[in-house]
Amino acid sequence: MKQQASKPVFFDTSEWLGKSWYRFVQPLVEKVSGIGKLNDVYTEVRRPGMGTGEFAASVLKQLDITWRLVGDLPPSGDGRGLLVVANHPTGIVESLMLVEALERIAPADWLLLSTAFIASKPEFAGRSVALDPFGMEGARDRNARGLRSAIRTLNGGGVVGVFPSGRVAGRVDAGGRGLDWAWSPQMARIARRTGARVVVLRMPLVPGMLLRCFPPRWPRARALLLAREALRHRNRDFMVRMAADPDALPHDDQEAISHLYQICHESDVS
Repeated sequence: MKQQASKPVFFDTSEWLGKSWYRFVQPLVEKVSGIGKLNDVYTEVRRPGMGTGEFAASVLKQLDITWRLVGDLPPSGDGRGLLVVANHPTGIVESLMLVEALERIAPADWLLLSTAFIASKPEFAGRSVALDPFGMEGARDRNARGLRSAIRTLNGGGVVGVFPSGRVAGRVDAGGRGLDWAWSPQMARIARRTGARVVVLRMPLVPGMLLRCFPPRWPRARALLLAREALRHRNRDFMVRMAADPDALPHDDQEAISHLYQICHESDVS
């Protein structure tokens, strides 16, 4: 009998945990983590040839998540590229919001710097290149290729979106707002090298308590919680604030990225 092809899934936990015994507990893990439900959403919305912007909009609609972008873009028309940096509090939802924001800013010419997991999905083909913040095998070459792609896009007057922390935050500040890990000064260096304008997006999502319990050194355990985080934000409306940095970035890369981090995390998100 011909074996039936398995349906495409967004999260395939067997790829992460890859142990022979895991298939016996995989259904339970995916049910408890919410991965099964999110895979159902993926199956519901996906179709061949779907563009990245359309995919992001369809998933957010399926989750009944709406959002508004508040703020003004810096003046354009000078041929300079635009670097869009954002905080990364919970993982999936703000990634889809960032894609939609890039679509609104420059529908024909944008690039997302993301994880290899996102970049490998067919819906992100041609729109996303991978960066590896975890130092896995081959990370240096992947990161070099990704940064070269970003520089080409910005030099050509295009738009690049990135989460400069490189990883989901999963922590909060004293006021209970999502708080990123440190941002990479490499992003400030790219902005200065290309002469790109910079805007900062403040994503007003707050990570759940369970995600906060797992430190970044456990990336696979944290990845299992990302579907749960996305589903936890269903039926919500968010206001995403956009702040254009009117001043020239400090010449020191670390000072520059700290400046952008401060703009993001001091934004009024009430």
